[in-house]
Amino acid sequence: NFTSVEILGKHGDLPDLAMSRILKLFRITHIDPPVQPPIGFRTPNRILGTTVMSPANAEIINENGQILVTTTEWPDADVSFGYLSDPADGIYTIKVKGTGSGNYLLYVPYAGVNVWKELEFSGTTSLDKIDTYKIFVSNSGLNDAISKLVETTMGWQIGTINFKKRLVPIEYIIKLPDNFDTNQLKLTEVRFNDKYLKVLSSKVDKKNKKLTVTLDGRDVAKAINWRESEEKIRMLVSGENQSLLSTLRVRIPWGLYKKYMQ
Repeated sequence: NFTSVEILGKHGDLPDLAMSRILKLFRITHIDPPVQPPIGFRTPNRILGTTVMSPANAEIINENGQILVTTTEWPDADVSFGYLSDPADGIYTIKVKGTGSGNYLLYVPYAGVNVWKELEFSGTTSLDKIDTYKIFVSNSGLNDAISKLVETTMGWQIGTINFKKRLVPIEYIIKLPDNFDTNQLKLTEVRFNDKYLKVLSSKVDKKNKKLTVTLDGRDVAKAINWRESEEKIRMLVSGENQSLLSTLRVRIPWGLYKKYMQ
């Protein structure tokens, strides 16, 4: 009888970390020296993969429109694949282009530090047809993983000022899309523009498909460019399986910021 053993480490280092245990298990005492990696090679901390199973290929594109990965075909198989080492935090677009007609499966695995997660997308394609999917990669926030990204709408209002706790709660009401599964929504973090903010409270209204998130106005103020009288802000609510991206324009009076939010 064998017992399972958990081996922790970077995804690319797992074979080397497991080798000694496997050799001991099978009572192998001698092997040829392992092949040394090229000079300067470094095992990535994180890997974002893309595999398309069907008549299609795929590209991974960053927020600036730069193509980072183009999948290549596997020999003797109707599969194309590619990977991105150490992807930065951000929103990525995966563009699937048909090379023929039929159904396809897009498989997106993510190997982090002691983290493994995978997303799946599927559809029907034809020659040169393009389907796009968006995902959110979070490495430096609280949630080291990937999630499907859903764009939605958002309303906002300023709540009451708590002088005792020196808080200016700002309440954001996010309209959840009809196809969004509220049972899978597990709020892990909120990213306001490029900054992660502490959540004071959150509430899901499953009946009316709304998510209410309350943040400290001072944290929000630090994420806003105050040189502009009105600013377009992107608010990202990161969930376990799906994340929500909302965009709105805000105008906060300078007097209010100077008096309560500094």
